[in-house]
Amino acid sequence: MKLDPFSEGLLCFVKEDYHISEQTLERFRYLTEEGVELEQLLVAGGILHVPQYLALLELVAGMPVVETSVQSLSLDFFSDADERRFCAIPFHKNKTGVSVAFASPR
Repeated sequence: MKLDPFSEGLLCFVKEDYHISEQTLERFRYLTEEGVELEQLLVAGGILHVPQYLALLELVAGMPVVETSVQSLSLDFFSDADERRFCAIPFHKNKTGVSVAFASPR
């Protein structure tokens, strides 16, 4: 099973910025494919501290990462099933659009 593009992008940044060997990256890929979360490998494994991990998430996602909780907004076109499927929570609506929080960047 191949990693999703987001996780691969994250690993590329880790390799370049934190000088991780290709062998270590292959081990990370294998473990992730076996069900271990990449965040566990990088943060709990001591490679990155949480602020470093969040900064990398922002770089790869191209969106800001915030550590605040949001209250879900009920929208006719976005059901509870969609929230679970996309790990996305719409939380603010105005004339120009809807703000959405993602629980998972993938």
